Amino acid sequence: MFARTDRLTLRPAWPEDAAELAAAIGHDTVTSMLSRVPAPYTLADAEDFCARGHAPDEARFLILSHDLTWPDGTPAIVGGIALAISLLLACAWSTSAASLWKRGDSLLSAQRSSG
Repeated sequence: MFARTDRLTLRPAWPEDAAELAAAIGHDTVTSMLSRVPAPYTLADAEDFCARGHAPDEARFLILSHDLTWPDGTPAIVGGIALAISLLLACAWSTSAASLWKRGDSLLSAQRSSG
C-alpha cells in the first residue's frame, strides 16, 4: 500500500532502502527518542527491518520527501511510521537534517489551530 501527497510518499521499506535507512535513523538524536529500535542502529538492523514481514494488524511505512531528493531526483527517506491495532503505536523519526526536524511539529500545530 502506498499513500502519496504533493510533498510526501508513504510506502513499505524495500531491501534496497537499507543503506539510506541506516544513515537516516542511525543517529543518537533519533534513536534516543525511539523505544523500538536498537542503538546504535546499524546497516544490519536496517536490512533486517527492510526484509521483515509485518503482522496483519500492523502497517509500517517509510516517509519519502518530494521536496528533499537525491541528485538523480529520487525522493529521500525522511522518516518512518508504524501503526498497530494490537498496540496503538505511532512511531515517527526524522533524518539527521536538523532543518527538517520541526516540519512535522509545525504541520501538526497548523492542523490543530485550524480544526
